[in-house]
Amino acid sequence: MDLNHRMQSGPDWKGARAPGLWLCCVFAALGFAWSSADDPDVTPVRDAHSSSRVYKFTSDTSHYFSTSHEGKFVSNTNYLYKPNLENLPWHLGDWKGWMVQSDDPNILYQRYYEDEKSGAGIYLVAVHGTNESQFHTPEVCYIGDGWKIEERRYKSISLRKETFQVRYAIAKKGEFRHLILYWYLWPDSRRNIMDGLVMFRLSVKIDTSLEHAEQAALDFIRQLSDLKLDLDKKEVAEVFVPILPQVDPDTKRVRTKWTPYKEKALAWLKSQVTPNAIVEEPAQDRRHLLVSYRVPKDSEAYPYVFSKASLYDNALAIIAFSMAGELGPAERIIEAASRILSPDNDLWFTFNTHNSWPNKDDHTGAIVRSGASAWLGYAIVYHLKTRLVENPKLLAQDNQAMNHLKIARSIADRILVRQVKDPKDPRYGLFTGGEGRYSYRWSEEQKGIEEYFIPGPVPWVSIEHNFDIFFFLRDLARISGDRKYQSAATLLKQSILERAWNETLRQFNRGQRLDGADPVQALDCASWGAMFLQAVGQQSLAEASLKTASNYFVRSERGGGYKPYINLLLYEGHYVNSLFFQDDPKKNWNDLPLIWPEGSLGVAMAYIKMGNNRKAVEILESVLSLQDPDGGLPYATESLRFQFSQNPSVAGTAWLVMVISALEDENILKLFWER
Repeated sequence: MDLNHRMQSGPDWKGARAPGLWLCCVFAALGFAWSSADDPDVTPVRDAHSSSRVYKFTSDTSHYFSTSHEGKFVSNTNYLYKPNLENLPWHLGDWKGWMVQSDDPNILYQRYYEDEKSGAGIYLVAVHGTNESQFHTPEVCYIGDGWKIEERRYKSISLRKETFQVRYAIAKKGEFRHLILYWYLWPDSRRNIMDGLVMFRLSVKIDTSLEHAEQAALDFIRQLSDLKLDLDKKEVAEVFVPILPQVDPDTKRVRTKWTPYKEKALAWLKSQVTPNAIVEEPAQDRRHLLVSYRVPKDSEAYPYVFSKASLYDNALAIIAFSMAGELGPAERIIEAASRILSPDNDLWFTFNTHNSWPNKDDHTGAIVRSGASAWLGYAIVYHLKTRLVENPKLLAQDNQAMNHLKIARSIADRILVRQVKDPKDPRYGLFTGGEGRYSYRWSEEQKGIEEYFIPGPVPWVSIEHNFDIFFFLRDLARISGDRKYQSAATLLKQSILERAWNETLRQFNRGQRLDGADPVQALDCASWGAMFLQAVGQQSLAEASLKTASNYFVRSERGGGYKPYINLLLYEGHYVNSLFFQDDPKKNWNDLPLIWPEGSLGVAMAYIKMGNNRKAVEILESVLSLQDPDGGLPYATESLRFQFSQNPSVAGTAWLVMVISALEDENILKLFWER
């Protein structure tokens, strides 16, 4: 039906017969209130702190499910806070608004704004709700009022260093044509409608030209973005001033001869982000996770691993993107992490992306590793530190950064329950491994070796993982001010130094068991151990540990690099090792000329930390010979069933970006695992 609207003291907009599209507003949860007739230009009172607050909302062109048009809408006003939406000012820049009255009793709030300079006019509708039944696509209203939709497409809008997309349509009825733009906003990418959902829709009469109508709409959107309005009277908690390393603001990132290799690696990492050619339609909550490997389709392992996204790999990608200044991809991975947190804030070690396994209802066979969770938490903290260097007030101003800090704290709080608190326990102060593990056995049914799952807590302590946890908790305390994280990190530091250092090996043990030390020689416990020791002020031990890392060096026809273990059976346990090597049941890591690029680059990073860039470059250049034409690095140069493959991997490729970035920019080095 046609509705002849009467505008209070409004302009004479010929043909301004707003269609029955106002029926979008019949829901009680909607909000646009107007000021009183006696004082139509009252601007709502703003809190003093609102002038610097920035909100980054997840946007999309559909509210039913996420689409490839998902983006970020940036504003100075929290439009998900209903009173702000209800009290939108009547003046927005050069735009002046009027209340639109209707004979239809269902219509609650509607506005018409006119640009006082150009004369352009816009109808604005916003729907605010917490139930899907409160929303439908605006075209429904137009079609129901007899309009014909001539064109439908999407339009990207760049706004304040972010991009969001709107649904773009042109409607015609008789001599009238309208440009319609609409989009939806959520507080974050979890898109939980109970947290609130807003739809904005602009209807612009096309008078002189479509181009002028588009420009009018874009200007109005900018006004919505720039508006500073905060009616939330909740007391604002005092924000802790983050403790950050001293960086030189005048230090500039320099291009080196390795920069092109880094750029290729970054491009490869971006190609692993879902949706992509590997997983074109990822599960909704897995979008933007990186697939860990690029596996040939004819590979026997392809059906099992082609869509796997490992937590550790995605954490490294966050750090690599942040180091390279690619904040957008890093933030999208962080938001993906917020969607895959289990109800108790645990994180599984790996996730399918083509389906939703594991999840809270189906996670049989899924494992949890404290170290992998800590890497993700640390990656979030590292990302925040890179932004805090630019803006120390970030955590008081940016709602997205605040949400990211909440995610990091949730991860940390879950990890804290695994710290051993009994002083009589040989693992005192350390963190246990997590939940679930796998082993191998002979299957008569399959006539071959099978991997099988063993549920239950993992009481064993990985020292390498405890390094990760230390840096995460310590740095989280430094940016949040929460003493419980610092207390846990301090106890952990003391326990690592007192219980895990092996003076005979001149490096840290691999682990700690209920019955004592696990003295297996692992590369990361030498290289990462050196960085840990330097960070806690044990410089001489750090140098000794890094020197020990040279014991893992191997040279093969593929070049030189480092292997993950020495003096250890390839598969732990004589029975298991004999299953894989029946002709040589004692075959061990000393016999295998496997180069591990990820671990080799960890050694390179340790040398950079120690100030020995020459040695780091030597390792880097050897690893670069393994980079494939697309930019990826193999996980290893030899295959070892269930453990290592030669497929290009996120882990090694991300470490490549990290090492080159550390060589290019001293500030990056200061922010990563600093003293």
